[in-house]
Amino acid sequence: MGFAGKEMQRQACLREMGIFSYFPRQALSGTHARRSYDKTVITAPVDTPTKPEQNPAQDIEETKPAIPISAPAPADAAIEGPRFAFAYCVVAANLAVICETPNSHQGRLQAPARGLLMAILKALGVTVAEHNLRFIPFQWPMYDGQDMASDMTGARDVLQGFLAREVRAREIGTVLVFSEQWPAYLFPDSFSVPDERALITHPGFPFSVLVTHGLHAMLADEALKRPVWGQLQQIKTRLVSG
Repeated sequence: MGFAGKEMQRQACLREMGIFSYFPRQALSGTHARRSYDKTVITAPVDTPTKPEQNPAQDIEETKPAIPISAPAPADAAIEGPRFAFAYCVVAANLAVICETPNSHQGRLQAPARGLLMAILKALGVTVAEHNLRFIPFQWPMYDGQDMASDMTGARDVLQGFLAREVRAREIGTVLVFSEQWPAYLFPDSFSVPDERALITHPGFPFSVLVTHGLHAMLADEALKRPVWGQLQQIKTRLVSG
């Protein structure tokens, strides 16, 4: 490696350590004149090529391993963990809903989704005024840059604590989940789900869970409403009798 290459490597190493070199571009007042060096190049005869003499210190310098320059890992290399957001609300004495929302909404249910939810509740025979509904937003990770963002176990633990608090505050018998992605964070890792679209008894809480299509998905595709209504028949009788 020539002098120029070594100098560039040295400057790069210094920049990694936060040290920036300064080189004046013009002569400063009060400075001594630069020495002039003879840059005569000595070449060996053409007929008898010989290896030019080298300084022993230069040989040692040449054999030194290059100092690796660390670069930040690209964003794509980061482990993508679970990301979800929803709004939780107790809508009746024995019924609560979990409504998945886009991550950009941060668990806040927008007016069109609220209107569809109210229509579904009315069809199920649940009478409630919209202004009486108290939606609690929840999102994971809870803030940007969270260390546990890639940890599904952490997401489960935090959500289990959230549900335990809500169940203690008000007993519920059924949780209706509107979500396009299967809410694995609602159940223990060891729990085996027999049928993702059937009424499931939660292994850790005294309520049953029914997972169906998300409200935003039904707003985008009207054809999803018919299969959702078929699923809701599993809890309609329970709600009316309860």
